[in-house]
Amino acid sequence: AWHTGTKDCVRLTTRTGKRVELTLEHRLWGFDGWKPISEIEIGERVAVPRRTRPRATADRCDAEVKLVAYMIAEGGTTARYRGTVRLITCHNSFTNADPVIVSDFQHCCSELGFGVHQVRHGSRSDASRRAWITYQVKGCQQWLRDNNLSGKGAHEKRVPQWVFQLPERQRWLFLAAMIDTDGWVTDRDGVAIALANEPLINDLVYLF
Repeated sequence: AWHTGTKDCVRLTTRTGKRVELTLEHRLWGFDGWKPISEIEIGERVAVPRRTRPRATADRCDAEVKLVAYMIAEGGTTARYRGTVRLITCHNSFTNADPVIVSDFQHCCSELGFGVHQVRHGSRSDASRRAWITYQVKGCQQWLRDNNLSGKGAHEKRVPQWVFQLPERQRWLFLAAMIDTDGWVTDRDGVAIALANEPLINDLVYLF
């Protein structure tokens, strides 16, 4: 790499959501060979890596891998207020209706030494929501801070950096927990997820 001064850049976004920022003279590979990005038109196809994988350096247990996914997807980690008065530092909770997922969540918490107890059961009158149960998680505040999740709302959460350095088996374990809680299987045997957080979606795209 060498310094060539400050230059204008453009952002290229593919149909699948992959993004890259490049200088105008930077070339990309397409059907007709290498072309400067300034000559690439909307709808034209360019080559992208199927996967980009950093070297696996993270050493985490499966319980922590799944728990961080559960807390990103279904965890409540924001402070509680009454008007403008802050009541507690952070209300750490998890809400889900699936007994299999809830059981696995409780197991993960137990493995990491966190306490779990039920605090609410179906707070809405809508019949489809009656089974939803909220559990409070005790003893995890520092762990949430370490993973940059403490005090973060749904639109602010990001995948912790160590997740990107996990071995491939554990990366899929993390993604499976995210899909199990906030995703679904499509009618074409694919998977999809809906989140009010574009940077988090980009994190997940990278992991896939």
